[in-house]
Amino acid sequence: MRIPLYRRLPPHDQRETEAHARVLLAEKRFEAAAGFEIRAPMPLLVASQASILLLHRQSAYFPKLRSIILYPANFFVSTKHVDPAGFVTEAEEIRSGESWIHGAVVLSWDEVELGLDPASRRNVVVHEFVHQLDAQTGDMDGTPPLASATARAEWAAAMRDARRIVERDTGGANHAPIDRYGLKSPAEMFAVATEAFFLDPRSVKRYVPTLYRVLARYYQQDPLAW
Repeated sequence: MRIPLYRRLPPHDQRETEAHARVLLAEKRFEAAAGFEIRAPMPLLVASQASILLLHRQSAYFPKLRSIILYPANFFVSTKHVDPAGFVTEAEEIRSGESWIHGAVVLSWDEVELGLDPASRRNVVVHEFVHQLDAQTGDMDGTPPLASATARAEWAAAMRDARRIVERDTGGANHAPIDRYGLKSPAEMFAVATEAFFLDPRSVKRYVPTLYRVLARYYQQDPLAW
């Protein structure tokens, strides 16, 4: 399977990933948009990458998710912003992916393909499915379901550490492994931090060790040991 993350997994984790992927393919509906044609093995490539987020943990298989919608390339969405004075601004934004709190994950196939490059430090499938994990609390607020108040406090502290590292890395001088897109919101920080955890674990552990620890505990995985 031409998925760099999958190839790095130990054999027993590969088998678990395959089992999770079969469940996702059976439970979730794949839909095409903007004239796209879904061909084998596109659904398998998406489901397998999403399944890596489920390893070693009791899983409900993204319970709020019903459909995965594939566009051929980046797509436009209409947005509406209301400022404090009540003025409404409408605009068109280009997206490579979206994750809805109820119902769907939307992906650009061009971006999915970019994530299959072993040198890539971005993975739109991982990013958007992290939002689905986040949504299991009822809101995409950057904190997934955690077992205790202590775990939630450690999570919040690690995400603050990650934000400080990114904010300080104004010109790349500190080699922050986390994309600046994470500064947009706590939900986006969770998503880009997870991408970095899986795709560049050595840098995450070096520059934000607290983040590496909480993500390793949450995902029950240690990518540096693969």
